[in-house]
Amino acid sequence: MRIGMEELRRALALLNGQGYEFMVFIKEKDHLISESIPKNLFSESFISSSIEKNPPLTFDPLVNRKRITVYEENIQPAIMLPLDQPLLIQNYLYTAFKLLRQVPCKAIAKLWIKIIEPRKKTRFPYIKGNAGRPEWWPKDVEHKEPDHLQKADRLKLMCTIIMNVLPQSPFSLEILDELTRVTAAMTIFKKETVKKVIMKNVFEIAKCLCNKDFKQKTISLDDLNDLAQKQKKSYHSRRFDVNKMVKVEKDLLQQSSGSDSSPSMILPSKESDTEYPKDPVSEDYSNSISRLENLVEFDPLFLTKLDELTSSDDCKGFI
Repeated sequence: MRIGMEELRRALALLNGQGYEFMVFIKEKDHLISESIPKNLFSESFISSSIEKNPPLTFDPLVNRKRITVYEENIQPAIMLPLDQPLLIQNYLYTAFKLLRQVPCKAIAKLWIKIIEPRKKTRFPYIKGNAGRPEWWPKDVEHKEPDHLQKADRLKLMCTIIMNVLPQSPFSLEILDELTRVTAAMTIFKKETVKKVIMKNVFEIAKCLCNKDFKQKTISLDDLNDLAQKQKKSYHSRRFDVNKMVKVEKDLLQQSSGSDSSPSMILPSKESDTEYPKDPVSEDYSNSISRLENLVEFDPLFLTKLDELTSSDDCKGFI
C-alpha cells in the first residue's frame, strides 16, 4: 500500500510542476470501519496549488484538514537514494550526466582529470594508450582524451571519479571543494539553471561519499525525471526565441529588398556550447525535440520545498 501511495505522490508532484490542476481524495480500506461515527468520507487528499488558492467547495465534510497535501508551485520532487547500494548511486550519476548532454560532459571530465591528476600529461600520457593509464582509470574504459571516448565510456569515467577516485583520496574533501569551485565557474552553468541543479546533486553525492563521518544511510536528491521535464521546457523556450528571431530577420530583408539602401543587422548567434540543431527553423518542430531516454524510477518520494530555480544564483549554489 505504501509503495502505491508513494508512486501516486510522485506522479501528482510531477503533474503539479507541469501546471495541471487536480483534486484527489483517497479512502483507506478500513477507514470507515475504524471509526464508529466517521467524521470524514476520505482519509487523505492531494490538491494542486492553483485549486487550493480558490477552493470550489468546503473540504471539511470530505477530509480532515490535517490530512490534505497541497502541492505548492515551488515544490521540487525528491527521492531518497541509499548510499549503501553502489549500483543505484551509479545509475543516478549516469542518468544525471546524460541529462547534462555530452558537450558539457567532455569539458567537465577534462577539467576533473586535470585536478585529480595534475601531472597526467607527463606521468600518464594518452599517447601510450592503455599501457600508460593511471591506476584509478576504469579498466573497461580506453585511455583516451574524454573528447575521443564513446559516450558510455565517458559517463562511466565520470561516475568512477565521483564514486571511487575521490572517496579513496586522502585529501578527498579538499579535492572535492576544488572540483566544485571550478565546475561551478564554467559558463554552461551560468546560462542553464537545470544543469546547475543537476551538478549540485552530483556533488551532494560526492560530499557524502567523501565524508567519513557521514552516518546517514540515505540522501535526499532532486528527482531527475522532474529535472528532465524542466530541461525539455527550457529547450522549447529556446527554440521559440530562435524562431521569432529568424522571422524578424526575414521581415527586415523583405522590407529592405524594395529600397536602395539595405540596412544591415547583426543578430545574436546561438551558443556554441549547446547541442541543439543549428537551424531549428528548417526542421519539423515536433520531430526536432530532443528525445530523452527513459529515466529510472526511484522510490520512495518525498517532497521538499525549494526556492524557485533562477539563473541569478552564483556559483556557490553547488555547495
